[in-house]
This record gives sequence, C-alpha cells and structure tokens, in this order.
Amino acid sequence: MEISTLSDKFSWRRMFAFGMMFKNSMRVYLLVSALTSLVCYLLVQLTIYLGGNEVGIYTLLSFIVGLTLYLSPLTFARRDDTLLALIPAKPVEKWLVYILYSLIAVPVVVEGVWYSLEFIFRI
Repeated sequence: MEISTLSDKFSWRRMFAFGMMFKNSMRVYLLVSALTSLVCYLLVQLTIYLGGNEVGIYTLLSFIVGLTLYLSPLTFARRDDTLLALIPAKPVEKWLVYILYSLIAVPVVVEGVWYSLEFIFRI
C-alpha cells in the first residue's frame, strides 16, 4: 500500500511559480511576435491596395509569421539547467508551462492580432 502526500499531486501553484521565472522573456517575445504579425498584415494590405503581387508577398510574410510561432520555445533557452533542476516543481508542471506557452499563448497572440486586424479592415 502506498501513502500519497501532497507533494505527489500536481500543483497549479508550483507550475505558475515556475512560469513566473520566465515572465520578462515571455512578455518580450509576445510583444515582438504581436508586432511582427501586425507589420506583416499591414504589408499584405498595402500590397493589395497598391495592386502588387499579393500572392508572393503573402507567402513570404506568412512564412515570417510562421517563424514567430515555431521559434517561441526559444524563450526558455536562456536559463541555467542547474537552476531549473533545483526548482521544486515536478517535470510535468515544467513541461505544461512550456506547452501552454508555445502551443496556446503565442498562437493566440499572433493569430489574434492577424484576425482582429482582418475583422477591422473588412468593416
């Protein structure tokens, strides 16, 4: 028979505390990715307005916006591995911070800026 303790359970508090270590780098990356999405969308709209090759420009700029999505895990690359190993958080709590940020937060910001501008321009 096993005796489970509170430390054996998943803790949102520990996960949040771990994520707060990366607060500044997350904010900077989200701001940069939002600005990248904004500039790319405005360049596409400018190209459409001027009557240029919108397919080529859209392809190039969507590649740049895609890079902001794919490179989002680099936010976590500037920490000391020894420090991360000493943090009292379980590996699942650490990985959940990485996954929620990379697969939910960054795409919501990037696509949110793009689609909200699309909505504004269509009105």
